[in-house]
Amino acid sequence: MQIGTKISLITVLVTVVSACGGGGSSSTNVAPRLGVIADATLSANQPSDPIPVTVQDRGAQNATVTATSSDPSVVADSGLVVSGGSQGNFSLVVTPVSDTLGMSTITVTATDTGGLSTRTTFQVTLAPQQVTFSEYFRSTFAADPSDAPADVNTREFNDPGGDDYFDLLN
Repeated sequence: MQIGTKISLITVLVTVVSACGGGGSSSTNVAPRLGVIADATLSANQPSDPIPVTVQDRGAQNATVTATSSDPSVVADSGLVVSGGSQGNFSLVVTPVSDTLGMSTITVTATDTGGLSTRTTFQVTLAPQQVTFSEYFRSTFAADPSDAPADVNTREFNDPGGDDYFDLLN
């Protein structure tokens, strides 16, 4: 009696279809990346200069960027304006609520055309508006007599030499 060995060879064919829907493509969508945004201190009642927001993504010019505030009593969402977008370069202008001091966390979200998104946050602190003694009193008392005086809660007086007081007397 003869014992033999039988070897079978099975061939398996695998076809790869990418998440983007193209057969045989190795390209998959990845979430965009946002550059770091530094914390900012703004003077009360003053909008920020444009803050650069950089998006890195395949097709970043098609990404959308939005911003939201953690404290709408300090910075309302309507006070966050995103513009630009050319080659992934956006800018954000932060306009605080009038006559307010405080801090808010701003969340910036970038979403690509494939629906993937990423977020980054930064702090905005509203500091008292720096005005001189004479600037404040001239603007307050040079107004029409029927106007109410301006609120002093968001202003900090700065008269290091004391000359501004004497300017008012001249």
